Amino acid sequence: MGEYNQEYNNFRIAVPTAYKEVFTHFYFAENKSAEIITKTLLPSYQTILIFSFGTTPFLNTQKDAKIEVPKCIVIGPVRQAFSYTLLPGSEILAVNFK
Repeated sequence: MGEYNQEYNNFRIAVPTAYKEVFTHFYFAENKSAEIITKTLLPSYQTILIFSFGTTPFLNTQKDAKIEVPKCIVIGPVRQAFSYTLLPGSEILAVNFK
């Protein structure tokens, strides 16, 4: 399911049966700490819709560009690993398409 603690949480969420033809899974992450947290997203070769809640998170490209995720963003197909940064108070919900 994922990590759970007071400061950083991330969970993979199963897709309801009615939506399994469209989505593979959902992913939620939140940073409740006072630190900046950076994680790596591995390539899925699929399109991903990312919703942002709270403080604005960033996607970090391999060319060192920072892409702000103000409310939502669609990326993909994801062909290479990239990192994302959750500032204190950031939450994301990622929807992974088939």
